[in-house]
Amino acid sequence: MSFNHIKDTLETICFFKSVNITHTFSKNDEPLLHVQFAEEVQKIQITWPQTNKKELYNDVDKAAEVIQEFVG
Repeated sequence: MSFNHIKDTLETICFFKSVNITHTFSKNDEPLLHVQFAEEVQKIQITWPQTNKKELYNDVDKAAEVIQEFVG
């Protein structure tokens, strides 16, 4: 998946922040990570379902870099 496509997805999630959209990135039908806008802290939240680890990002570009690196 291209960086620009990931960034567009994140920007859409942020734009519709009051709707509570969660996007799951998968590989071979296995969920790799979930992304949503954490409205209570106004940040992008990435969750790794295997460990339930959560990270928050202020910057769309930085979050997109992390996602692209992880999903390949």
